[in-house]
Amino acid sequence: MAENLGVQFFTDAKAQYEFAAKWRWAVLVLLAYLHVGLVAPFATYTSEMAKLDPQLDDSRAMAKALRPVLDQADKLGKRIKDAQDQVAEHLKSELVERFKRLNTAVTALTALNPSEAEGPKGEGVFKNPTTPTFQQQPARPDPFALAPMKPELRRQVAAIAKAVGDGELPTELQDYINSEVIGPGVRAGE
Repeated sequence: MAENLGVQFFTDAKAQYEFAAKWRWAVLVLLAYLHVGLVAPFATYTSEMAKLDPQLDDSRAMAKALRPVLDQADKLGKRIKDAQDQVAEHLKSELVERFKRLNTAVTALTALNPSEAEGPKGEGVFKNPTTPTFQQQPARPDPFALAPMKPELRRQVAAIAKAVGDGELPTELQDYINSEVIGPGVRAGE
């Protein structure tokens, strides 16, 4: 019986050894598959990433070096926008003032009869009142002053105002507005 027991142990040990050998090969095949499937691509990606790291570092260094330039460009852009807004506001206020003066001049011309509007009274509508200045300071020209209308245009404005009343004005007045009211403000803003 002892012999049988020794043979039985030996047979069982041999079976377990063969079973373990089969599993060892299965585990080795599984590990080889995992190595090929996971580790090899990881190694490939790691080497590609190692090639990209210097480029990434260069990009970061360039971005860091460009930061002051970009900040200055932003500040310059803001100053330009502020200057544009200021010029636009100035131009708008200048045009508003010129149109107010034109409105006053046309109203004064419509109060005159056509022959008066064509003559010195009509021309006097466009003369700017002088403001008293100190003798030490030279008189500055009025930036909003309107150039006098041509006598014929003043006559037409007064005649149409008398004939039609408030409403239609001569088409030549549009040319005058473009050249003498809007034009100086636009040329000053350039």
